[in-house]
Amino acid sequence: AWFPKPEDAGDSPLAQTLFAIKGVGQVLLHGMTVTITANGDMDQPWVDQAPLIGAAIRAHLKAQKPAVSPD
Repeated sequence: AWFPKPEDAGDSPLAQTLFAIKGVGQVLLHGMTVTITANGDMDQPWVDQAPLIGAAIRAHLKAQKPAVSPD
């Protein structure tokens, strides 16, 4: 599932969580892969966002929430 902007992430709890991180511009979820594109709206280098993004994904997996709602 591709979410080009936060408004499109309504059926994806994971994408919603990722869009809450400053600088996340787009989210692509495909199988076991998560691809995130920066939007350029950051106060720090993109590489500094990686720990926040990784932590958000790990927390989501640990909570056993679906990446995309089945509805």
